[in-house]
Parts: sequence; structure tokens; C-alpha cells
Amino acid sequence: MRIRRLVWADVYDIRTVTPPAPATGRHVPEDVVYVYRADGRRFPLPYLNAEELGEDEFPREVTIVRDIMNEQRGGARVADPRVEAHIAGHAARYARRYRALTGRTSMALFLILTLAIIICFTTNFG
Repeated sequence: MRIRRLVWADVYDIRTVTPPAPATGRHVPEDVVYVYRADGRRFPLPYLNAEELGEDEFPREVTIVRDIMNEQRGGARVADPRVEAHIAGHAARYARRYRALTGRTSMALFLILTLAIIICFTTNFG
């Protein structure tokens, strides 16, 4: 297993993200908590989700972790426009990728590719 450690001073924010509905499933929690570093990169907090804690405990635990973060840093964070732009850009890229993978165009390309493979393997070139 890989262990990542962050110093509280490097933590920019802790946010709850809800993945798109088809991305959640039996083994994927509905809400995921990420730690955002000061450079905008994010890392998931593995056991902090509604599946593990339950619907009632999850928001309370997230609030506790955020309070600890503010206490360790000596106060609430001040929003940095560069980091916010990086986080928003990442969210937009994720949304575009998700739409591309689940949209009609990708389904049509998949069907065309499957048909092409079937035709190639069933056609006698001799």
C-alpha cells in the first residue's frame, strides 16, 4: 500500500465531491472527501465516506476534520484565486471526460468499432 502524508500547512481545503450517478455503484461511495493541497492537487481520504460512516455520521465527521484543519493552520483559509481556478479546471476536465465516455458519440464509435472488428474477422479475404 502507498501512504501519503501531508503537513497541515500544505492543506488548502477539504471538500466533499459527489461523483456522477452512473460512476457510483456497489463499491464506489456516493460522496467522496478530498484533501486539496496548496497547488490544487487533490487526494482522497480513503475511509471518510457515507458508505463507511453512515448517512448521519458522515457530515459530522467531515465537519470535525475541517475544524481540526482550521485549528492546526491557525484559522480559516483565505481563498486563493489560482488554486480555485486549478480546482475548477480539474472539475471541468473530469465532467468533459465523463460526458465523452458516456455520451452518444462514444457509444456510436464503440458500436462502429465492434462492427468493424466483426466484419474483419468474419470476412474471407482469400
